[in-house]
Amino acid sequence: MNESNLFPYKVMYGHAYVPDQKLRKVFSPEDALKNGTLFPELVSMYNPGQSMEVIEFLRESRGEFR
Repeated sequence: MNESNLFPYKVMYGHAYVPDQKLRKVFSPEDALKNGTLFPELVSMYNPGQSMEVIEFLRESRGEFR
């Protein structure tokens, strides 16, 4: 596996492939508690109802979503 390709060429079903993460910056302890994580890269905005929009999109594009 080389740097340009994060995942193996032939994958096995049912196995998790997680690319290596490099530690860059971290929050202060106070900010980490406010954000729920020590790592700024993991913070993302949450929009209420966002998951329902995804489910509705899948229903329209693929038919019935199970």
